[in-house]
Amino acid sequence: MISRRLPVWGICILAACKPPATPPDVTAFDRLEKTADSLQTASPQIREHCWRQTLQTATAGHDTTAIVYARYQLAKAVARTVPDSAEYHIGEALRQLGPGEANDMLRFMLYNGAGIVAEQQRKYHQAAWCYNASAAIILNGQAPGTRPLAKVICLLNAGQYNTKQGQHPRAIRQMREALAILHEMPEPSTRHIFRAQSQLFAAMAEDGTPVDSLRPVLQNIRNIAQQTGDTLQLRFSEDHAGLFHTLAFQFDSAIVHYGRVRNFDEAALAAHQPSAPRNLYTTLANLVSLESRAGRLSVARQLTQRMNEIERSFREMLADDERAIGLKALSDLQFAEKDVRAAQATTTELHQLKDQISRNAGVQSAAELDALYELQAKDRTIRQMDLQAAETGEALAMQRLLLLVAVLGGVLAVSWLVMAYYFQRQKRMREEQAGVLLQQQLLRAQMEPHFIFNTLGALQRFIRFNEQEPAIRYLGHFSRLLRSNLELSRQSYAPLTEEIEALENYLALQQMRFEQAFRYEIVCPDAEGAFVPPMLIQPFVENSILHGIRLMGEQGMVRITVEVNEKCAVVWIEDNGAGMKGTAGEKEHPSLSGTIARERLAMLAREEGIAAGVEIRDRDPGTIVRLVLPVRNGS
Repeated sequence: MISRRLPVWGICILAACKPPATPPDVTAFDRLEKTADSLQTASPQIREHCWRQTLQTATAGHDTTAIVYARYQLAKAVARTVPDSAEYHIGEALRQLGPGEANDMLRFMLYNGAGIVAEQQRKYHQAAWCYNASAAIILNGQAPGTRPLAKVICLLNAGQYNTKQGQHPRAIRQMREALAILHEMPEPSTRHIFRAQSQLFAAMAEDGTPVDSLRPVLQNIRNIAQQTGDTLQLRFSEDHAGLFHTLAFQFDSAIVHYGRVRNFDEAALAAHQPSAPRNLYTTLANLVSLESRAGRLSVARQLTQRMNEIERSFREMLADDERAIGLKALSDLQFAEKDVRAAQATTTELHQLKDQISRNAGVQSAAELDALYELQAKDRTIRQMDLQAAETGEALAMQRLLLLVAVLGGVLAVSWLVMAYYFQRQKRMREEQAGVLLQQQLLRAQMEPHFIFNTLGALQRFIRFNEQEPAIRYLGHFSRLLRSNLELSRQSYAPLTEEIEALENYLALQQMRFEQAFRYEIVCPDAEGAFVPPMLIQPFVENSILHGIRLMGEQGMVRITVEVNEKCAVVWIEDNGAGMKGTAGEKEHPSLSGTIARERLAMLAREEGIAAGVEIRDRDPGTIVRLVLPVRNGS
């Protein structure tokens, strides 16, 4: 048994894997919501006292809905003062959401509460996971009774973290959904509309959206800020306008807007607002870079002096990524002044800081993987306990059956034999099914290192030849693909849309690895709601690239076509390379990932009872691969 307490985000994962259950007593839930509304203006101490009494009453009456809700409200009341206690209450609530009591509205609230607790503990990756788990319930339409504003706040929190972590398409979708909910409300909150529009602009800008598509979003932001006259909203609207004109290469206009932002930040600093030093430092860095580009070096030097003053006075408050922005601005000024030696020294310091940021991110990722392994060990322990309990129950049932046979006599003996045979058959079927599932998991675990080794080799080549920008882009693609693979590898079936997204990231990586030596095209119909076994298409795409078209230059082409019906998905992978005949004379190396994929398809065919498999044939020119994958509908 594992004695350590499982992290609350880990309990979220276990709770998310539970089967859907019957809804609670809606009347009781509404009564609890009204109680929470009446305590909104009360102090945290009063709210804590009231919900502790509610918890005691609910525990005595075995009212699971009230117990879970009271623990959620207790966690909210003590989240800022005693985050460890809040984590305990959220964890207990998630454990008590068993198969008979779990419901979407409570799960939504608990995931959101877990995100708040993790945020207070500065566990930002865990907070992002919990907010996304809560947002997934909204996006899937699973909690229609949840209050609209609660949905909006959850989507805004999830989108904010996804933007920070580079998950821009997911953040854009969440912001658009939040705006749709807000516009359907009878009296939508202008403050939340502004935040949604602001976060949407940031995610679209970082995702590389064309400037013309950013213009209407920026106009919405500026209209709201001008209508409300709110200082913070006006500051953000000017900041977004500065970024917009920078992306449009309109540097003089960008300087005007960032100058207004600086005025807001200087006033905030004078008012001792907590975030003012960091905001002002970043704004000054943006202005230094823009003035350097415009050739106004004296102005840039004055701004640099002010930026250095802020750094000296508030160094402990500045994050590493903010200091990196400042170093980049300083190097821009030094290059503009043609002080090559100083610019090189600053650039070296910038690279060292970025390496430190990357190492810190790697340590944090490793810690999360360690927590995931701990979660898996806990899950295996729970399954073993369930199996032992099931075996004990079967043994007791057998004893009762034998006693009954002895009492009733020979006539019932035949019935007993039939039942015993049925039980044994069911047990064998469960054991065979568990064995197939274990083999699939082991085979997926073998496929991950094969791809990572190839990717790290290509990254090493970029670094060896000092190709920094391609290396950064390559590492960005690789991190997104690795994050997708980590998510997909935990699932027996994954959404086909996510599988196609991961495949697009993989092809982009291979294009950079082989220096744009081929083109690709993916044709997939609207497959929303279709789930397929993950990570089966990529090995055969990899074979097409490595053995078919990688030496053809820009004439190489890989085309992937997906056809989906109710029972299966047919995937065609076509290339115009040398084909199997053209590689017949080369020394053959067995494809580990291809072999594993074939074995998985064979097991899936036996388990699902369909003709899942792969067919590879030559054509002129190139090769065509036909994959048949089982499909499941729904979540």
